[in-house]
Amino acid sequence: MFKRLICLLISAVFSVVAYAQTEVPAQAEGPVTQKAQFYLSAGAHTEFYNQLQVDTTGGLRRFDPAPTIGAGLKTPVLGSFLFLPEVNWVLPRKSGDKIIKNLFMGRTDLGYDPVEWFRIRVGTSLMWLNQHGSGGSVKMNNGNSTATFYNPDQNRSSLNMTLDVGAELLLGPASLRLQTYTYSPLKSELRQLSYTLFLSYYWDR
Repeated sequence: MFKRLICLLISAVFSVVAYAQTEVPAQAEGPVTQKAQFYLSAGAHTEFYNQLQVDTTGGLRRFDPAPTIGAGLKTPVLGSFLFLPEVNWVLPRKSGDKIIKNLFMGRTDLGYDPVEWFRIRVGTSLMWLNQHGSGGSVKMNNGNSTATFYNPDQNRSSLNMTLDVGAELLLGPASLRLQTYTYSPLKSELRQLSYTLFLSYYWDR
């Protein structure tokens, strides 16, 4: 599934670039001048697509409307290239009955606008996951049998770096974005994919 999603993203990027090249008029005046802007974002975060069991029958998570907020800065670098640092916070939520999770992201993207209504993002994130549990265990279906899963009994944190790819539809001062985060991208046995759907609003500095 990971390879299929990456292939779809790459295909979409090349399609937009090819479309942009065919749309440039003979008397084009050059690229539109970029402005430095702030932006705020809100959306829904899905952690570890198709990897986490979500019910007693063995169902896996494909979408999770975990509320997410963020803020960032768009800084022109060269031509249509942009530097896009941002911070995001997946608001506290329960995992099961006894675990409360917080996820904070410190992100840096390099952006490219092949056309004025579409942006490609490639970057990295530092993910800080904090979990607080009250202990205990739960039995869940694990294929042909059941397995016992234990809840943490204290406050614990972990740090991870991810490889990020995003596609953003620019709608005037607003935008819609699909942002993906790949954990351990070079290790197939450890690789996991998370994603966020964002609605953002930009304004000039």
